Amino acid sequence: MRRLLIASPLIWLISPLRQAVEASMFTHMVLQLPLLVFAGVFAGRRMSGPMTARIAAFDALGLSSALMVIVTSFAWMIPSALDLALLSPAVNLLKFVSLWASGFLLGTALRRLTLGIETFLLGNIGWMLATAGLLYMDATTRLCVNYLFDEQRAAGIGLMAMAVLLGIRLMVRWHASGTRTSAHAGSAPVAE
Repeated sequence: MRRLLIASPLIWLISPLRQAVEASMFTHMVLQLPLLVFAGVFAGRRMSGPMTARIAAFDALGLSSALMVIVTSFAWMIPSALDLALLSPAVNLLKFVSLWASGFLLGTALRRLTLGIETFLLGNIGWMLATAGLLYMDATTRLCVNYLFDEQRAAGIGLMAMAVLLGIRLMVRWHASGTRTSAHAGSAPVAE
């Protein structure tokens, strides 16, 4: 499964499949864009050796990688960026490369992320997803020229669902961190 996910950017380059996924705003934003990032994450997690040491040298706590994912995700939530990706092969290639590369850097940084930076990352992306989702759902006009109004609303619902899932993931992470901290504190020897 992971190998398939890592290879997914190549799968999306197959014209009939890419066109089928990009024909719907929902599958374009809620399926293809996140899978490109996850493909990069899984590829980055498999990376080891001197290359990861060089990346870690400028990305000590994973903050640079987190910022790149946030900025890249923000850019591809803009309606005109989606339209340009559909109209220009060069912009579409930029979409693939930028999302995969940001995921790759994040994948190399996962071991170094602190809980605070992970909260910053997931909180910002969740907030962007929720904001974009509400915008797409509540807009009274089409925001993307290439997609119908109903598709825009469905994409908004999908983005809202993704925001909720990220919020749940963040709460689980905080709960697990609190459980580990209290277990560690409970096992500490008592000074007499």
